[in-house]
Amino acid sequence: MSNIYDLTDDFQNICQYIPQAIKFLDKFLSGEKCKSNSVLDGDVKIISMLWVEADKYDTLVLGMFEFFNNLFGKGVSDVNTSRGGLEHNDEPDPFYYFYCRWEFMHSNKPIITVTLGTENFRFEPIIHIQNSSGQTNQSFSLMSEQINEKLKRSITQCAITEFDLDILSNPLNCSS
Repeated sequence: MSNIYDLTDDFQNICQYIPQAIKFLDKFLSGEKCKSNSVLDGDVKIISMLWVEADKYDTLVLGMFEFFNNLFGKGVSDVNTSRGGLEHNDEPDPFYYFYCRWEFMHSNKPIITVTLGTENFRFEPIIHIQNSSGQTNQSFSLMSEQINEKLKRSITQCAITEFDLDILSNPLNCSS
């Protein structure tokens, strides 16, 4: 994982993402569901900042998912990653929610989902971790203390509640 507090790298990476964020936002706003183009300038910056934040957590989240993949056995599970946006037009002034998502899939069904998202009018990234059974569902501000430890602990809790006992009780699986 890159240094979470390296401001020079953050600034450079945000600037590098701007062209991709413009393309993403143009495509997102071109859909019939999105009528407003007045949010473009601020949203490009927020999307770029969100993507830089997501890059910081790729290694941690994907590393944990790889460990879980080893528990199931290669080819039985998969990982999906995505970036997207949602329009909330039930308000007088529509707003958007942009996200980066990691999903640990088993039998083509997400069993652990980690979503990093923020609204378009202010950059307040929230990371949300949940499992498919709904037994674990936690959210944290990225501004909170010890976010990496909270994230690891939450993903582990999701996995334990979702994985079947045969996988968890086999000591050979846990030694990898």
